[in-house]
Amino acid sequence: MKNDTLTAARLAAFSEFIDSGYPDTLSPETVDRRRFGKITKENGEVSDAYDAMVGENFRKGATGSLDDVLHELLDVAMASLAAYEHFTGNLGRALVALDAHVGQVAARAGIEVDA
Repeated sequence: MKNDTLTAARLAAFSEFIDSGYPDTLSPETVDRRRFGKITKENGEVSDAYDAMVGENFRKGATGSLDDVLHELLDVAMASLAAYEHFTGNLGRALVALDAHVGQVAARAGIEVDA
């Protein structure tokens, strides 16, 4: 990935931006649940985009594209990584953690890739 440091900083800043938008009157638990809720909403948008792409609504036909689906998938990833930042103090560590997690899952699956 190009410029991981900049991307990590952007994710942390984005997460801080989201955190700053919540009223001070919300409990920390409510803020946490809203961060999870955003991931769920974005996931639903992936399904909606896919349905539009394949013409799930027969009256409308295919009104979406693969690019729409891919965009929504990235929104899910970004919402998830920003939530990770939220729970770890917005320190810009989500991508490092993701890299380590992908490595662990790949190892469990017996996948080896030369760098």
